[in-house]
Amino acid sequence: TLNAPGFFEDKTDVASVDEFPWPNPADHIDPEACRAAAEAAAGDRAVLGVLWSAHFQDLCAAFGLQVAFMKFYDSPELVEAISERIVNFYLEANRIFFEATKGKIDAVLIGNDYGSQTSLMLSPDHVRKFALGGAAQLIAQAKSYGVKVIYHSCGSIRPIIPDLIELGVD
Repeated sequence: TLNAPGFFEDKTDVASVDEFPWPNPADHIDPEACRAAAEAAAGDRAVLGVLWSAHFQDLCAAFGLQVAFMKFYDSPELVEAISERIVNFYLEANRIFFEATKGKIDAVLIGNDYGSQTSLMLSPDHVRKFALGGAAQLIAQAKSYGVKVIYHSCGSIRPIIPDLIELGVD
């Protein structure tokens, strides 16, 4: 989906954010299924919940990757408004999961791809501005439920590893 045109590809007005049919996480998550899966995994090993919560990748897909990278420069308010909606979706989806699995999981995996083979896809400052704020909220939420956070990113992300550690990634 990153190479396909996104819904917001041609949008410039922040008001267009309300035109999109944003999904309700509660319509797509069965808390009982989450609870049952966590209980079934319990035993003598750590239980990992794979939440993924790819807010940055979804943000890029909202425009199409190349257009997204241009929008970071010429329409930052629009980018931030869409990012907020996406992060809020994941915060609510993850809340449902965490409540259903409270005390039954040890860690979660969250992931967003920030790197290419040799460096970040964007400058460290742009990753901090457009991605790590959402990551911080997702990490803090997981920590508030007492679980460890494993953070995945493909590519070379060396310049922001200290940022992820500072945000609480284990």
